[in-house]
Amino acid sequence: MDSLLGLLPLLLLVALMIWMIVSQRRRQREVAQMQASLAVGDEVLTVGGIIGRLVSVEGPVLGLEVSPGVVVRVDRRTVSGRTSDVPAFGTTGLTDPTHDTTHEDTTGPTDDVRSDRPDTPRQD
Repeated sequence: MDSLLGLLPLLLLVALMIWMIVSQRRRQREVAQMQASLAVGDEVLTVGGIIGRLVSVEGPVLGLEVSPGVVVRVDRRTVSGRTSDVPAFGTTGLTDPTHDTTHEDTTGPTDDVRSDRPDTPRQD
């Protein structure tokens, strides 16, 4: 009986390792099935955190539109999942990222602009 109690921690450790291996293989199988079923129009998330809509599927290479008119080519294996709950650009009040007005200078021109560089003349 004492030898059985001594083996109990070892048996629990082996059972935990087997459970972890089985659940990891199941997850890999699910991801492989999802990657194999990708189609044009799916909105996906890559392992690098890029979210976009598939515009082309050419074997292992996918065309991922990340912004209107911007298509990035990625390997199919980099897709970690479909994103059905991420809103599309422009539907949540997001503004055009190329026109950021938060850092615009609204104070107007200044008259005493000078440079610290000696080779630059003073602007009057």
